[in-house]
Amino acid sequence: MVRLKKPTPDNEIRSGYTLIELLIVIGILLLLAVISLSAVNVLTDGDRVRGAARQVQSYLEGARDRAIYAKQPRGVRFILDGNDVALSPTDPRQGSRVVKSMIYIAESDPWDSGNVYLERLDEDNDGTADTTDSLAMVVRSADGATGWKRLYDSGLLLEGSRIELPKGSGSWYSVNPRLLQYANPSNYPERLILTVPYKDAPDTDGAEVRAIKPPDMSYALEMPPIELSGESPVLLPTNTVIHLDRCSDNPNDANSWGNKLPVDWMIAGTNRYNNRMDVMFSPRGTVMGLAARSGLIHLYVGDQEDADQDRADWAASLVSVPEYLPLVRAGETFERGDKTAVTIFTRTGAISSHPIHPLADRTAAPGPDPFRYAETGEVAGR
Repeated sequence: MVRLKKPTPDNEIRSGYTLIELLIVIGILLLLAVISLSAVNVLTDGDRVRGAARQVQSYLEGARDRAIYAKQPRGVRFILDGNDVALSPTDPRQGSRVVKSMIYIAESDPWDSGNVYLERLDEDNDGTADTTDSLAMVVRSADGATGWKRLYDSGLLLEGSRIELPKGSGSWYSVNPRLLQYANPSNYPERLILTVPYKDAPDTDGAEVRAIKPPDMSYALEMPPIELSGESPVLLPTNTVIHLDRCSDNPNDANSWGNKLPVDWMIAGTNRYNNRMDVMFSPRGTVMGLAARSGLIHLYVGDQEDADQDRADWAASLVSVPEYLPLVRAGETFERGDKTAVTIFTRTGAISSHPIHPLADRTAAPGPDPFRYAETGEVAGR
C-alpha cells in the first residue's frame, strides 16, 4: 500500500530569497571586499616604502662593516635613474632626480702621469700673475701632457678632488679643475687650481709668473671610487625611490633642492645631480671624503608617484603636495603616500631611519625641519 505524505501547512513552507535580498547581500559583500582591498593596498604601500628605507639603511651598514673588516675604505654609490627625464624643455629640473638602485664601491688607484711644477695663477694666460697673493696652481710638465682634460671630460676629475704633492710623502690639497673648461684648451695648458695655498709657496711680488717648484715634482691625483668586483646594482622595491630634491629643508624652494645631501652630489653651478653620488666609510667606520663635511646626510625615501607629482608641480610653478595634508586642486584631491628618512651620521658612521616630521609643512615656510626627528633625537608620537 502506498502511503501519501501529509501535506505541509502553508505557514510551514520555507520560502527562497527574493531578488532584492540577493542584491543587498551582493552589495554588502562587494563593499566589504573594496574596504578590505583598500586596507591591504594601504598596508602594502606603507610596507614598500618602509622596506625600501630598511634596505637603504642595511646596505649602508653593510658597506661600513666591509670597511672595518677589510681595513680598507668601502662605500655605497647611489645610481641616478636613467629613465627619469625632464618633462619638457622648460622643466627647471633637467636631468634625473631620483635614485632607484645602489652598488658597493671601493677606492681606486691614483692617477700619476708624469711630473708637475707649480706656478702663480695666470688665469688670462698673459704671462703675468693675476694678483700678488694668487694661489699656486699645478701645471703639466714640459715633457708631456697629464691627461687631466680627458679625466675631466669623462667625469673622473671633479671639483674637490685631491692631489698629493709630492707623491707618497707630501700633503693633500683639494683642487678646482675649472681651467680645463675653456672652449679653446690649446690656449690654456692643463692646470688644476689649488683651493688653498701650497704650504711651501714663497712670497712673490706678482711681477711675473714663475715656477715656485721645479718641473720634476711627483704627484698623485685621487680618482673616484670604483664598483667592487663581482657586485651588481641592488634595486629598491617597485615604485619606491630616493627622492633627491626632497632631501631638503624646503623643497618648494629651487635653491634648497637637495641641500641635505653632500655638496658634491650636485654639479657646481647647476641644479643637476652627479652620476657618482658616493658615501665612503673609512676603516674606522666613519664617513670620509667630501661627504664627511655634511655632518648629517638625509635621504628621503618615498613613492615614485609622489616624485612624479612633485616634478609636474614644480615645472608648473606650483607648491607641492604637503607631506601629510591632502591638497585639493581644480576639484582633484592629492595626498602624499608614505615616506621615511634614512640619516647618515658622518662623524660616527651610524645610520638610522626616522619618520618625516608631521609638522614639516603645516606652517609658513620654511617651517619645522622635516628631518627634525633625526637631528634632535625626538621620538615620533611623544
